[in-house]
Amino acid sequence: MAELKLDGRVKVKTLKANFKKEFGASLRVYKSESCKGAFADDDATLASLRAEGKKGGELTVGGNLRVGNFEKKIAELYGIGVRVANADDTKLADSDITISKAGSGVAAASTYDVVLVDAGNSRLAVCKAIKEIVAISLDESMELIRTVPSILKKGASAKEAKLISDALKEMGAKVKIK
Repeated sequence: MAELKLDGRVKVKTLKANFKKEFGASLRVYKSESCKGAFADDDATLASLRAEGKKGGELTVGGNLRVGNFEKKIAELYGIGVRVANADDTKLADSDITISKAGSGVAAASTYDVVLVDAGNSRLAVCKAIKEIVAISLDESMELIRTVPSILKKGASAKEAKLISDALKEMGAKVKIK
Protein backbone atom coordinates (compact mmCIF):
# COMPACT_ATOMS: atom_id res chain seq x y z
CA MET A 1 0.00 0.00 0.00
CA ALA A 2 1.23 3.46 -0.86
CA GLU A 3 2.47 5.60 2.00
CA LEU A 4 3.83 9.12 2.23
CA LYS A 5 5.86 10.56 5.08
CA LEU A 6 6.23 14.29 5.46
CA ASP A 7 7.61 16.79 7.93
CA GLY A 8 8.27 20.53 8.14
CA ARG A 9 11.50 20.31 6.15
CA VAL A 10 9.85 19.12 2.95
CA LYS A 11 9.44 21.68 0.19
CA VAL A 12 6.04 22.19 -1.41
CA LYS A 13 7.25 21.04 -4.84
CA THR A 14 8.72 17.87 -3.31
CA LEU A 15 5.51 17.18 -1.40
CA LYS A 16 3.43 17.56 -4.56
CA ALA A 17 5.77 15.34 -6.59
CA ASN A 18 5.93 12.63 -3.90
CA PHE A 19 2.15 12.75 -3.43
CA LYS A 20 1.61 12.24 -7.16
CA LYS A 21 4.20 9.45 -7.27
CA GLU A 22 2.68 7.57 -4.30
CA PHE A 23 -1.04 8.07 -4.93
CA GLY A 24 -1.38 9.18 -8.56
CA ALA A 25 -3.35 12.26 -7.51
CA SER A 26 -2.41 15.92 -7.69
CA LEU A 27 -2.04 18.08 -4.61
CA ARG A 28 -2.78 21.80 -4.44
CA VAL A 29 -1.08 23.61 -1.57
CA TYR A 30 -2.34 27.01 -0.39
CA LYS A 31 -0.87 29.60 1.96
CA SER A 32 -4.03 29.76 4.05
CA GLU A 33 -6.02 27.05 5.81
CA SER A 34 -9.19 28.18 4.04
CA CYS A 35 -7.62 27.43 0.63
CA LYS A 36 -8.60 30.90 -0.51
CA GLY A 37 -6.08 33.21 -2.05
CA ALA A 38 -2.61 32.37 -3.23
CA PHE A 39 -0.98 29.03 -3.77
CA ALA A 40 2.07 28.32 -1.63
CA ASP A 41 5.47 28.95 -3.23
CA ASP A 42 6.93 25.68 -4.57
CA ASP A 43 10.30 26.42 -2.93
CA ALA A 44 8.81 27.05 0.54
CA THR A 45 9.02 24.39 3.23
CA LEU A 46 6.00 23.33 5.23
CA ALA A 47 7.67 24.73 8.36
CA SER A 48 8.07 28.15 6.72
CA LEU A 49 4.38 28.13 5.76
CA ARG A 50 3.20 26.95 9.18
CA ALA A 51 0.65 29.27 10.75
CA GLU A 52 1.26 30.81 14.14
CA GLY A 53 0.12 28.54 16.94
CA LYS A 54 0.34 25.35 14.87
CA LYS A 55 2.76 22.68 16.07
CA GLY A 56 4.00 21.30 12.75
CA GLY A 57 5.81 17.98 12.95
CA GLU A 58 5.75 14.68 11.09
CA LEU A 59 2.85 12.93 9.40
CA THR A 60 2.56 9.54 7.70
CA VAL A 61 -0.25 9.25 5.18
CA GLY A 62 -1.60 5.99 3.78
CA GLY A 63 -3.63 5.58 0.60
CA ASN A 64 -6.64 4.33 2.58
CA LEU A 65 -7.02 7.71 4.34
CA ARG A 66 -10.05 9.67 3.16
CA VAL A 67 -9.31 12.85 1.21
CA GLY A 68 -11.23 15.05 3.65
CA ASN A 69 -9.39 13.60 6.65
CA PHE A 70 -6.03 14.17 4.97
CA GLU A 71 -6.86 17.79 4.17
CA LYS A 72 -8.03 18.31 7.76
CA LYS A 73 -4.86 16.77 9.25
CA ILE A 74 -2.62 19.07 7.23
CA ALA A 75 -4.68 22.09 8.31
CA GLU A 76 -4.50 21.04 11.98
CA LEU A 77 -0.78 20.33 11.86
CA TYR A 78 0.51 23.23 9.76
CA GLY A 79 -2.38 25.68 9.46
CA ILE A 80 -2.17 25.61 5.67
CA GLY A 81 -4.69 24.37 3.14
CA VAL A 82 -4.32 21.50 0.74
CA ARG A 83 -6.77 20.07 -1.76
CA VAL A 84 -6.46 16.71 -3.47
CA ALA A 85 -7.29 16.70 -7.17
CA ASN A 86 -7.43 14.05 -9.88
CA ALA A 87 -4.24 12.99 -11.67
CA ASP A 88 -4.37 15.73 -14.30
CA ASP A 89 -5.35 18.37 -11.70
CA THR A 90 -8.57 19.34 -13.48
CA LYS A 91 -11.08 18.41 -10.77
CA LEU A 92 -10.99 18.35 -6.97
CA ALA A 93 -11.47 14.94 -5.40
CA ASP A 94 -14.55 14.15 -3.34
CA SER A 95 -13.72 14.32 0.37
CA ASP A 96 -15.39 10.95 1.04
CA ILE A 97 -13.13 8.80 -1.16
CA THR A 98 -9.69 7.50 -0.26
CA ILE A 99 -6.56 9.20 -1.50
CA SER A 100 -5.74 6.12 -3.60
CA LYS A 101 -9.12 6.30 -5.34
CA ALA A 102 -8.63 10.01 -6.00
CA GLY A 103 -5.51 9.13 -7.97
CA SER A 104 -7.22 6.36 -9.89
CA GLY A 105 -10.02 8.65 -11.00
CA VAL A 106 -12.71 6.70 -9.14
CA ALA A 107 -15.39 9.03 -7.86
CA ALA A 108 -17.58 8.50 -4.85
CA ALA A 109 -20.96 7.09 -5.63
CA SER A 110 -23.68 9.69 -5.94
CA THR A 111 -26.57 7.23 -6.04
CA TYR A 112 -27.18 4.06 -4.09
CA ASP A 113 -29.35 0.98 -4.20
CA VAL A 114 -31.26 0.00 -1.04
CA VAL A 115 -31.43 -3.79 -0.68
CA LEU A 116 -33.66 -5.70 1.74
CA VAL A 117 -31.65 -8.63 3.09
CA ASP A 118 -34.11 -9.93 5.71
CA ALA A 119 -37.54 -8.69 6.79
CA GLY A 120 -36.99 -9.79 10.39
CA ASN A 121 -39.78 -10.80 12.80
CA SER A 122 -42.17 -7.92 11.99
CA ARG A 123 -42.82 -8.96 8.41
CA LEU A 124 -46.24 -7.33 8.17
CA ALA A 125 -45.01 -3.97 9.49
CA VAL A 126 -41.99 -4.12 7.17
CA CYS A 127 -44.26 -5.05 4.26
CA LYS A 128 -46.52 -2.05 4.91
CA ALA A 129 -43.51 0.26 5.27
CA ILE A 130 -42.05 -0.97 1.97
CA LYS A 131 -45.43 -0.43 0.31
CA GLU A 132 -45.39 3.23 1.41
CA ILE A 133 -41.70 3.87 0.79
CA VAL A 134 -41.54 2.35 -2.68
CA ALA A 135 -45.13 3.26 -3.65
CA ILE A 136 -46.15 -0.25 -4.73
CA SER A 137 -49.06 -2.54 -3.96
CA LEU A 138 -49.22 -4.72 -0.86
CA ASP A 139 -48.85 -7.84 -3.04
CA GLU A 140 -45.72 -6.45 -4.70
CA SER A 141 -44.34 -5.55 -1.30
CA MET A 142 -44.94 -9.11 -0.03
CA GLU A 143 -43.19 -10.48 -3.10
CA LEU A 144 -40.11 -8.36 -2.33
CA ILE A 145 -40.05 -9.80 1.18
CA ARG A 146 -40.44 -13.38 -0.08
CA THR A 147 -37.60 -13.04 -2.60
CA VAL A 148 -34.87 -11.49 -0.47
CA PRO A 149 -32.38 -10.13 -1.20
CA SER A 150 -34.55 -7.60 -3.03
CA ILE A 151 -33.71 -4.16 -4.34
CA LEU A 152 -36.19 -1.77 -2.78
CA LYS A 153 -34.95 1.45 -4.34
CA LYS A 154 -32.47 1.99 -7.18
CA GLY A 155 -30.59 5.24 -7.64
CA ALA A 156 -31.45 6.74 -4.25
CA SER A 157 -29.49 9.70 -2.94
CA ALA A 158 -27.30 9.04 0.11
CA LYS A 159 -29.78 10.83 2.35
CA GLU A 160 -32.80 8.97 0.94
CA ALA A 161 -31.02 5.60 1.17
CA LYS A 162 -30.14 6.24 4.80
CA LEU A 163 -33.70 7.29 5.67
CA ILE A 164 -35.15 4.13 4.09
CA SER A 165 -32.54 1.94 5.73
CA ASP A 166 -33.01 3.48 9.17
CA ALA A 167 -36.82 3.22 8.99
CA LEU A 168 -36.72 -0.47 8.10
CA LYS A 169 -33.93 -1.34 10.53
CA GLU A 170 -36.02 0.22 13.31
CA MET A 171 -38.65 -2.45 12.55
CA GLY A 172 -36.06 -5.23 12.74
CA ALA A 173 -35.32 -5.65 9.04
CA LYS A 174 -31.81 -6.07 7.69
CA VAL A 175 -30.96 -3.63 4.92
CA LYS A 176 -27.82 -2.98 2.86
CA ILE A 177 -26.94 0.16 0.95
CA LYS A 178 -24.84 -0.49 -2.14
